[in-house]
Amino acid sequence: MTLSSLIANPDWINKHRISAYSIMLFLFVISVLIYIALIQWGVLMTIDIPISSGFSSFYSAGALAGQPDPTRVYDLDAHRAMQQAIYGDKRISCYYYFYPPFLLLILDPLAKLPYLAAFYVWGAAQTALYLAGIRQIIGKTSLWPFIAFPAAAISFALGQNSLLTASLFAFGLSMRDRNRPFLAGVILGLLAYKPHFGILMPIAFVAGREWKMIAGAVASISMLTAVTTLVFGFSIWPAYLHLFQTTAQDAFESGRVTYNGLISAFGSVLLAGGGKQAAYAVQAAFSVGSALLVYTLWRHTANNAIRCLSLIAGTMLSMPVILFYDYLPAAVALAFLAPEIRRTGWLRWEKALIIVIYLTALAGRPIAMAWNIPYGPIVGMILMWMAWRRFASMGRHLRTA
Repeated sequence: MTLSSLIANPDWINKHRISAYSIMLFLFVISVLIYIALIQWGVLMTIDIPISSGFSSFYSAGALAGQPDPTRVYDLDAHRAMQQAIYGDKRISCYYYFYPPFLLLILDPLAKLPYLAAFYVWGAAQTALYLAGIRQIIGKTSLWPFIAFPAAAISFALGQNSLLTASLFAFGLSMRDRNRPFLAGVILGLLAYKPHFGILMPIAFVAGREWKMIAGAVASISMLTAVTTLVFGFSIWPAYLHLFQTTAQDAFESGRVTYNGLISAFGSVLLAGGGKQAAYAVQAAFSVGSALLVYTLWRHTANNAIRCLSLIAGTMLSMPVILFYDYLPAAVALAFLAPEIRRTGWLRWEKALIIVIYLTALAGRPIAMAWNIPYGPIVGMILMWMAWRRFASMGRHLRTA
């Protein structure tokens, strides 16, 4: 057997070995994160300046939202002062907060807890939702490949919200598969808390004639807006828009949010030394191409795995701002692929491509940090190619779900 055949059809990778390798990967990622944490906590070496966590931004936003003037959430000076107060040191690195006011409905009560308690409640609740969403998709298939997806542990360790984002994709798209389209739209509408992740949903839903999903999403966003305005006041909206318009774009263009952390085509061009105009031009090509592919696939097949793969892949490829821990929805895409593989079998190269996805999510950023090698769009491109291959193969040996 040739090397090419071994890679294209690695039969030695069976379900038992997949679980075993996943456990090994999970233990490796956890070990690395614990090692980094011990450095940050000053256990392995003496550090002069505390190393902050991205969660400090969320906790600070919640604390400010609970004050008499919640618009201070979007005051950079107030936000910075709150993060410095949490760590008791004005020299720490501070994190931006560019999220719409919706997320404050969660962060306000969360910030009533002590900082460390809030950190673990935030991470544990998201993890439980993520695993429940994956279980709903894959049935009795092993959870280990999805527990071990590197972005899951990274998101928990950083106190980020990618587990929540992935959970909403999982529950929303699985409700569509269970013929509950309105509820699917309601759940996916909650992604308005991170609105760029919904960039292709209108295109997909229109192409797929998913009118009930559109109605559900509109109802969800409308209710979120009303409740948020009622709780925090109308003035929270112009405060958010002012900060977003004056600061957000420059933060990502200037490199203050490091280019090696961006996994978009936009970030990859900047990491490679290209200018802003080139970065936006390349990103526009990715965005338009992804929109066309998503429209085509949602228009011409009802196969849920293909639809979900293409929507998640297209979303990842369409956004100029998406960070390395936001690889996690790719795990949800692979979860939707799992039942399809049980039904139809593996296509040539699929196992190898999934290995590449995991390796990119694990090592892409460290490699970029060391050698400025762009890596960002690889995962989205692979997922989209897998969706297109399965769509193209349907006429030969696959059937529409």
